[in-house]
Amino acid sequence: MADDKKIIFSMVGVSKAFQANKQVLKDIYLSFFTVLRSVSSV
Repeated sequence: MADDKKIIFSMVGVSKAFQANKQVLKDIYLSFFTVLRSVSSV
């Protein structure tokens, strides 16, 4: 029997600015993927 757990997180076009004129991030892509798999054999 297998127990699979998957997490997929994605953000597109992320921007961050401090005050009006200090942009730190501009139009970036963030992704996080995790797969946990537990397989037991007899």
